[in-house]
Amino acid sequence: MIIITSVGRSGTSFLTKFLSECGLSVGSDRWYEPIQAGMENKETIAINQNLIRHFVKGEKINLWRVYADIEDLNYDVVKDPSFLTDVRLIESWWKVRKDLKVIFLYRDPQDVVDSIKKVPEWGGPVYRCFPEMIERKNNQFLDTCAQLKIPIKKFKYPQFLDNETEVIGSLSDWIEFDDDDDLIWRKLKK
Repeated sequence: MIIITSVGRSGTSFLTKFLSECGLSVGSDRWYEPIQAGMENKETIAINQNLIRHFVKGEKINLWRVYADIEDLNYDVVKDPSFLTDVRLIESWWKVRKDLKVIFLYRDPQDVVDSIKKVPEWGGPVYRCFPEMIERKNNQFLDTCAQLKIPIKKFKYPQFLDNETEVIGSLSDWIEFDDDDDLIWRKLKK
């Protein structure tokens, strides 16, 4: 299973939509045209919300049930920006799913803040409004993936949008692409 994550406004929705169009199961087809975003997997969000309730808010949950939910997920790709909320989320997923791979999209934190300000109806976690906090969350997540030895591929937004051949080539050891998938990329990019 591949996890796509980053803070909002970093291209994760585009990449998830592309992989869905290429035939991978992502567990969502929800696309919000006004803000060019969506594609979050509801089951992944529910799992991560439960883990956040437990780890961040200190609420008692049945952690073993949540682990069973992680194990039972049967998608090729799941997308959720909340993986950056607390490193214990990715640690929990890795504990249960040693088949995980991560695609991390990086965008300059100030550009993220500026993009959020352009989409006022979008409401994300408060930490996304401060470039320093975004950078810290990014680094904590990447360091944790490195420590756990979770396979990870990183792409910079928006530059990766113009490099479909490079991105598809880089992901081809994880995903079997068809010869015309670059056409799907270019069509979605318009």
